[in-house]
Amino acid sequence: MKTTRSVHVIAGVACLALAATACGSSEGSDSGDSVSISVVTGSAGAYYEAMACGAEKAAKAAGAKIDVQYPDAYDPTKSESLIRSASVKQPDAMVVVPTDATALTSALSSVASSGTKLVFADQTTDDPSVAVSQVLTDNEAAGAAAADAMADAIGGKGKVIIDGAAPGSSAVDERVNGFKDQMAENYPDVDVLGVEYSQSDASKARSIINGTLAKHPDLAGVYVIYETGAIGIGSAIKAGGLTGKVKMVGFDTAPTIIEMLEEGVVTATVAQQPAQMGELAVEQALKAIDGEEADAEVSVPFTVVTKDNLEDKDVQAIVNASANQC
Repeated sequence: MKTTRSVHVIAGVACLALAATACGSSEGSDSGDSVSISVVTGSAGAYYEAMACGAEKAAKAAGAKIDVQYPDAYDPTKSESLIRSASVKQPDAMVVVPTDATALTSALSSVASSGTKLVFADQTTDDPSVAVSQVLTDNEAAGAAAADAMADAIGGKGKVIIDGAAPGSSAVDERVNGFKDQMAENYPDVDVLGVEYSQSDASKARSIINGTLAKHPDLAGVYVIYETGAIGIGSAIKAGGLTGKVKMVGFDTAPTIIEMLEEGVVTATVAQQPAQMGELAVEQALKAIDGEEADAEVSVPFTVVTKDNLEDKDVQAIVNASANQC
């Protein structure tokens, strides 16, 4: 998708040149002055840039103005600041990735009470009633699917560690719980050592895996529930000469993750569809703006990607979604 937009530097982050088409605000070619939509993602990075692409595609099709902002870290404090700043502009609708299930309650309630139509994307909160719609992956099911992939990779036995982004996020908690529950119910010989949280920091993720390997040199696998952590841990596995020895199951399809999948560093990754999520979220927002009843919840499918199915047409469509739409 080609649009004309100004590029914003949000909270100190300038997006990389190759991703800059997802980093600003865009105006539709029709009567864009009539409807305005703000989007606050969870952080910067390929996943949320793809979500922004989908959101911009839907906005352009409707002739709506859209402004996309990225917190410079996956942090509810930073999210709240951008949500409140966007709300001051009184957009007709706001699409938000709630980075914490409880910490953003006040800010989100304020948006909804102002008359702005609120849509949650990617994650939810403890009180989703303030949103007219939620567009989500079934994260518990995705976590269970990741457990199946891990168990298959390690032969149904061995020690496994989990790296999350930050506790309190609905997606993180559901992916962790789905994984742990599936292991407990179906793979009794897999020992889940626990959950570490790297706060969306690749260097912290590397420290987690290196520290775990020092204590457990017989570690069989690591489950990483988000993009940045998978990249950090993958680099540590490569540097330690552990490719193929420590199995990694991750999330999402950033180019670096796909490269590591092809190299054998990543055994499997759960591919969400962020571009579709962004597009559907804006479509729900537009329905609400037009006075129609939005769908309370929209589920977006996921796919477990391995080296064996990477070249399948449907999988390639998901992997290339960002490049196809931006």
